[in-house]
Amino acid sequence: MRTGRFYHFWLGFAIILFAGCQDGGKPMTEYERKAKDAKWESVPKQGNLLSCVVRHLHDYQVNIVCPKDPSGTRIEISIIDEGKVIFSRKGHQGTVCTRRGEIVYWADYESHATGCSVIAFSLRTRKELWESDLKGLGFVNHSVYSNNVKIEADDKSVTVWGDEAAGRYVEILDAETGKTVGHKIFPTDGK
Repeated sequence: MRTGRFYHFWLGFAIILFAGCQDGGKPMTEYERKAKDAKWESVPKQGNLLSCVVRHLHDYQVNIVCPKDPSGTRIEISIIDEGKVIFSRKGHQGTVCTRRGEIVYWADYESHATGCSVIAFSLRTRKELWESDLKGLGFVNHSVYSNNVKIEADDKSVTVWGDEAAGRYVEILDAETGKTVGHKIFPTDGK
């Protein structure tokens, strides 16, 4: 009888102890919990480069050039300050960015392929701080694909919502290092 009570006590203790843990028994960080508890947020089918530029880069000159391209999908985006290009990337009409203070977070992805990386760029120092390839959905074998991304930032983290043909995810990066600190792949029913 005593052994049974003792067993139930320790079993109950273990359940309480590990309830806030992830796989492997490590306690979850704030961002791992945030990703785990995240509810799906809709991603616009084509994020709008122009609205991101107007909202986040209105105090800089931004040139968007559509070079001669048989596919008609590639554009070149440059941020210019005092007549000099300080940041330049290839993109598409769905390219998105966000800004927190003097740091621009740029989502670099293809609208017809899986995956995304995020680039942190300092407008003050005019240097790339880091680039991080997202975990996203992982490898996806495909022949026809769609990929849309939404990006937002606060003082401590950058959150990317990915809506790909093969599934959806949210990934949270440390704003200072670009390291993934939270990640969740949503079931196809969106819950």
